[in-house]
Amino acid sequence: MNEHIVRARSDLLFTEPFFGTLLLGLALIHDSKRIKTMATDGKSLFYNEKFVAGLFKLLLVGVLVHEVLHVMLLHPIRRNGRDPDKWNIACDLAINPIVIKYGFQLPPDKLWDDKYADCTWTADDIYNDLPDDWREKYDVPTWGTVNDLPPEAKVNPAEFETNVRIKINQALQQAKEAGKLPGDIERIFGNILKPLVNWTSVLWPFFTSRGGEEFNWRRPNRGYIGEDIYLPSIDSDLCGPVGIIVDVSGSTFEHVEQFWGEIVAIMQQVRPEKLYLVQVDTQIPEDRPPIIFTPEDDLRLHKFEAGGGGGTSFVPGFHWLAENAHDLEAIVYLTDMECNIYPRGKDVPQCPVLWVSCHQRDVSADVPFGDVIYMPPKID
Repeated sequence: MNEHIVRARSDLLFTEPFFGTLLLGLALIHDSKRIKTMATDGKSLFYNEKFVAGLFKLLLVGVLVHEVLHVMLLHPIRRNGRDPDKWNIACDLAINPIVIKYGFQLPPDKLWDDKYADCTWTADDIYNDLPDDWREKYDVPTWGTVNDLPPEAKVNPAEFETNVRIKINQALQQAKEAGKLPGDIERIFGNILKPLVNWTSVLWPFFTSRGGEEFNWRRPNRGYIGEDIYLPSIDSDLCGPVGIIVDVSGSTFEHVEQFWGEIVAIMQQVRPEKLYLVQVDTQIPEDRPPIIFTPEDDLRLHKFEAGGGGGTSFVPGFHWLAENAHDLEAIVYLTDMECNIYPRGKDVPQCPVLWVSCHQRDVSADVPFGDVIYMPPKID
């Protein structure tokens, strides 16, 4: 393990614990045969010994922060088939102003454009804004590059993003406790932290499995563009109705507000043609019947009032959807997974099911159908 990187990383833990904590999550791999400088694929930090030895300490720290920002801003999973050189340029033009903003130094050949220097541009924004002659105007980065998440990592994009969210929240907490949280950093990472789940990535497999269609990057998702977030739209014949079941048992009440935030995000990011919303504890509350929303409904204007408050059963929600929603393409169940009563027979859904658990524990072996992901807690 390179002593220069280890020393720089240790110093960051004391001086800038937010970035230092995040850097600890990357495995250091010496690869001077394939790597001429430094690169990351979201899981590891690859480096060339000669390149590292040739940087004085302040520049090395800046390059390390540059690399970890690639990961924290989800660049290894967000290229989505776009030109890799152009994507690296867009990512660097988005990241370098952030690195400089927080007082770090970068090598003199860093990519820079005053147009994108105010730290408000995402890599997606810049990629779509770059001129046709971008190859002549910008040099492809030779250090601090970002590669796609490797297939051998055996981690899907949704799981990768969830893990990144957890790490960011942990790093924020560490920095707050140390009294060294970088100013305005929560705004920089706002697109990652709110909502806690990127539903475009999570629900992608459910909607592309029926024909291989792709998201439309040229037509942005209008439901989210008001938040200064550039996301692709999904063709209307691709994204069908979605069922959302909310666990409103007594043990989930502290999470209900975040559950609603995720529901709003599903409608904004994925824009299903219908969204069936069902509240359940051991039954569907009589005073909170299921609601059907359409893309014309702005859920941000609705106040979610939870009923229930009793025990938990996973049967009633699936039963109602089986009886009343026959065209679902996916079902999302927001819960703490504190239940072992599952539907049987005709109530077992025929579409994909995603269990979103607010408790971090492995229950995958106990769930008879569907996939389980963890929704990390929000740091206030």
